[in-house]
Amino acid sequence: MRNVKMIIAAVILLSSTQFAQYKKGQWELGFTGSVGSTTQSSKSSGTSGSYDNSIDTDFFDISLLPGYYLLDGFSIEPEFGFFAIKDEKPSYNLIANLSYTFMFPYSSNAFFIKAGYGLGNAYALPMADEFLVRVSNKFDVTILNLGTGVKFFVGEKVYIRCEANYRIQSWQREYSYSYPPYYYSNDKSEYSWKTLRLKVGLGILI
Repeated sequence: MRNVKMIIAAVILLSSTQFAQYKKGQWELGFTGSVGSTTQSSKSSGTSGSYDNSIDTDFFDISLLPGYYLLDGFSIEPEFGFFAIKDEKPSYNLIANLSYTFMFPYSSNAFFIKAGYGLGNAYALPMADEFLVRVSNKFDVTILNLGTGVKFFVGEKVYIRCEANYRIQSWQREYSYSYPPYYYSNDKSEYSWKTLRLKVGLGILI
């Protein structure tokens, strides 16, 4: 009988912790980011000569994710992104995300999904080494943002955030040229880049 009472008490305690999180009117602040460097090396040899070249590139990126819960588990989560590479102008983006978070049974850890749409002034391609292609000074790169992941609590209000992120960055360019008086052309090119990556960061419930 005593063991049964202890189990019931443990369930109540876990449940009270569970329902205390991610409630309507609650704020949270999360961030993900990375900093590092890449080295690109190339060698050539032959009858015309030889060379050995190496280029080092430092990069830094961070995303801030303030969130507000409109309903229990359902939040609006704007994302402010900054991406910089040494000797290049930085890239910025702003994405409006909607997110839903729900708790694992009998645990303070949680699972979340999110979707959003935003704009940026360049597109970043996280491949073998990070690199950035600036399009213009305008925010004319559209971003479709999808993510899913988990929040592992390491304190009463602090958690580690792990997210599988899928992003589609799109941009279109219109240009015209002419060779008067015989020829005129008005063309449009459309570009799309799809990336899948793992993002890790921290968050805090306020």
